[in-house]
Formats: sequence, C-alpha cells, structure tokens
Amino acid sequence: RILVIDDNAQNLALAQATLEDEGYEVVLADGGAAGLRAFAEHRPDCVLLDVRMPDLDGFDVCARIRELPGGDVPVVFLTALRDVDTFDRALRAGGDDFLTKPVRPTELIVRVQAALKLRRMSADLRENFDLVRQQRDTLMRLQLQKERLSSFVVHDLKNPVSAMDLQAQVLLADRDLPQRARDAAAQIRSDARSLMRLLLNLLDISKSEEGKLTARVARVELPKLAREALD
Repeated sequence: RILVIDDNAQNLALAQATLEDEGYEVVLADGGAAGLRAFAEHRPDCVLLDVRMPDLDGFDVCARIRELPGGDVPVVFLTALRDVDTFDRALRAGGDDFLTKPVRPTELIVRVQAALKLRRMSADLRENFDLVRQQRDTLMRLQLQKERLSSFVVHDLKNPVSAMDLQAQVLLADRDLPQRARDAAAQIRSDARSLMRLLLNLLDISKSEEGKLTARVARVELPKLAREALD
C-alpha cells in the first residue's frame, strides 16, 4: 500500500495510474494535513511525499510521520526544486529517497520497489544498504552542486561576453578606425561569439540533464543557416 501526498491533482493521478498498473494499492491525499490523517488511518508501506504544499510542507509532514506508530516506513520525496539545500533538508527530515519532477513512471516504480525491499531486509543487509545509500546521497549532492556551479558560470558570463561583442561592433562601425584596430575589434568579436556559443552549449547540457530540454520540429531555411555558419 502506497500513500501519495501531493496538492497537485495531476501529479496524484499520474502516480496512482503508474502504481496501480504495477499492482500496488494506492491511497491519495491532497495536502500535508490530509496526508497525516491518511497515514494514521491506512498505515501504508511506503509514502511518496511532495515537498511544496500550502498547509504543511513535505519536511514537516515527514518529521511528523516519523513520530507516529509505524512511522519507520520508507518516505520518498518528490520535488521540482533541484538544489542541494532541498536535498539536504529532505534527508534531515528523515527521507529515504529523493526524486525530482517531472518524475518518469519507470523511475518511480524502481524507487518504490527499492524502498519496499529495504524495509524487508534483515539488519545486517540494511547496514550495508545504508552505506551504499550514503554514497548515493553524496553523489547526488555533488551532481546538484555541479549543476549550481554550471548555472552560475553560464548566467554570470553571458552578460560580459555580450557586452564585449557589442563594444566590438561599436568599434567596427567607426569608419575612421585604423585598420590595425579594426582587425583587433573583428578578432575580439569573433572570439566573443565563439565564447557565447560555448556558454549556450553548456546551458543546453544543463537543461538536458534536468530534463528541461526537449526536441521539437521547426522549419529551417538552409541558405540562411549556411550564411550564419559562414559568418
């Protein structure tokens, strides 16, 4: 039996459909307070818990669940907040796992199965599992820190690089500029555009890793694209 606590009706419906297809009994709660009542009434084997809810946030709900009878069940946090602080707060609140939205159904099933298997493990196996989980948490934290650093570098460098390109264009617009200075300004602009392409590529990679970069069909004018590439 899986208890899903989320204030978003679409998220509840998706989790219910995904879990019931795998044969799980699903109990839904549309907020933190309702989730605590449902936990006390149904005594689930696992809890899927949203972080941001209007009445009680997921951290408070998890801490209160741990104080209830049967509160040692696995708790898997679901959140759209992909950052180190949220990850650390989830662990401190007593969470067993951490999934970022949008959640892929296959990954959700795998994480729930792993959480339920952990509950059935003997004490000696659980000790080994806890070690592996600590290593996984460390890797997850490093991944989030890398994403934060990548975002910081990309967004903080875009404005200076754009300013360099703009200033180079201003110099090139000056008809009285000596040829040597004109050549230098053209080189500065070329290097600035190359650096901007690199930054945009890094931004695309970051979005791809977060699942925010999706392919879409678009009409392309090949002659125009070729001219831009040559420029």
